[in-house]
Amino acid sequence: MKRCLLITTSYPSRGPAGGEAAGAFVRDFAQILSKHIEVTVVAPALQAGTEQDDNVKVVYFLVPRMPLSLLSPLRPIDWWPITLALKHGAAAARREAGSFQPQHILAFWTLPGGFWAKLCARALRIPYSVWALGSDIWTLGKIPLVRGILRRTLREAKHCYADGEQLRRDVELLSGRSCDFLASARMLPCPKRSRFATQAPYKLAFLGRWHENKGADILMETLLRLNDEDWRLIDKVRIGGGGPLANVVEQGVRELQSAGRSLELHGFMGRQDAAELLGWADWLMIPSRIESIPVIFSDALQAGCPMLATPVGDLVHLVESLGVGLCARSADSEGFTELLKRGLRTSPGQFSSGIVASAQKFNVAESARRFLRDAELGALD
Repeated sequence: MKRCLLITTSYPSRGPAGGEAAGAFVRDFAQILSKHIEVTVVAPALQAGTEQDDNVKVVYFLVPRMPLSLLSPLRPIDWWPITLALKHGAAAARREAGSFQPQHILAFWTLPGGFWAKLCARALRIPYSVWALGSDIWTLGKIPLVRGILRRTLREAKHCYADGEQLRRDVELLSGRSCDFLASARMLPCPKRSRFATQAPYKLAFLGRWHENKGADILMETLLRLNDEDWRLIDKVRIGGGGPLANVVEQGVRELQSAGRSLELHGFMGRQDAAELLGWADWLMIPSRIESIPVIFSDALQAGCPMLATPVGDLVHLVESLGVGLCARSADSEGFTELLKRGLRTSPGQFSSGIVASAQKFNVAESARRFLRDAELGALD
């Protein structure tokens, strides 16, 4: 049986439920691959070790903080945690690649995973592929020295993937090579939605990192801007997640609750809780400043939940062209406030057919099938 090594900086098997950031779908992807080939995953955790996750062997390397996505090379306080994570991750990848002897390596994401994959692939004389993340290109790509490492890592890969059309184009622009779209999606235990709301008051939900890129502060500013008439159109707002803007979110929720507004605050959510939240909501709010196509987008499609989104990345055309929700005119609190007011006066039920049709296009099994074929590792039945 053929073998593939997956290198990732986020994997949902360990750590707080829902706190795996962009790696939410990696486990499902690995599990589907493991039905046809041998799969080993190298991933970070707060405690090093090895575990068997169904058919997938997961090798954890030690990092001082999780998730790694919240560490930034632009903050000196993060330099030591980043250095340790890079050292331990590189060593784990080399060690496991040497013992597992895979025919192919797939890295999530370009840095640092793709760079580790490149070093391992050179030593083993095998190909590697890279799945690029928006923050790779749009954040790390702005740092001159790092930009060069990104470019070389992408250029030497056998295949490059991105989970958004705008991101795909930007990867090609940076690397000077081809990049293919591959949807990032996970499998939720979603019951089929029996009805779509047709009139107010509506249930609103947000689930994601409380981070500037995800617009957690935009969300709170928007909710604070709504007037009494707007709030009469809202049944309840439920906010899930966690991250560096926790103080902003928690303070905003306290202010709104003191004013008699109906809000619930939750922490990170595992897939069961996320499915229940999206199945409950009439509208999912996506107030991001920087985005490609977030995993929560495909989550919402599976759960049958219409979306209110900012016009960033591929969301700017996907949401409205697929008929799955409404898009703001700008990615700021003014634009999102206008959008939310509009959404509260629009029937979510009108998006039911677009959601049902679009859910088939964002499927983790299809992404796994495409990778197996590209990597010449076999094919899904």
